[in-house]
Amino acid sequence: MAKAISDRTYRVMPERIVAWDYGSLRKVSTSPVTPTRWTSSSAVDQTNDIQPFDSPELTAALQASRVMIVASRSQKGTPFAVPLWFVTHGGRIYATTSASSWTVRNVVAMSQVALLFGGEGRGDPSRLLVCGYARAVRGAPPPAVIARIAWRYYLRPEFAAVELRYARLWAVRLQYYLQSRAAYIVITPQTATECRVP
Repeated sequence: MAKAISDRTYRVMPERIVAWDYGSLRKVSTSPVTPTRWTSSSAVDQTNDIQPFDSPELTAALQASRVMIVASRSQKGTPFAVPLWFVTHGGRIYATTSASSWTVRNVVAMSQVALLFGGEGRGDPSRLLVCGYARAVRGAPPPAVIARIAWRYYLRPEFAAVELRYARLWAVRLQYYLQSRAAYIVITPQTATECRVP
């Protein structure tokens, strides 16, 4: 439930909160019927005829943020929110996760998602709420998206130094990533609303 406090500020009082994507770590039995919303990576851009929304506010938020909160709903309407790394490509937003994660399952069931950007800097109350449509895709993202992820989160000089410092833990990270099947979501933004933390 949202209550208007002023013309651009709302106080949100959820009835139920479900968060964090721990579901990706447990075994999930595969059903014999494949959901119809799963697509192959080559079919994503050809079949997605929804044009992405663009605005200066959205561009600024995408450049300034390193993490987005992705909110999705199950088929029964249960909300779920999780922080994910992301990159942009071709006007769309890409995020990787496990094929068995709640985020992927929810996107397969209902394509509408909401994204929240901002709040990474201390003392900045401004946020950008983006609504759009998402599609789940099994496997690794396209090479151009992988290259953007590698540069943005691992290879830039300020992050490469940290990665090298923890190189001894790469095998543990690889085990974590290999314990489930890879998937990614492609988000086509449709609206963006500026808001502030009350």
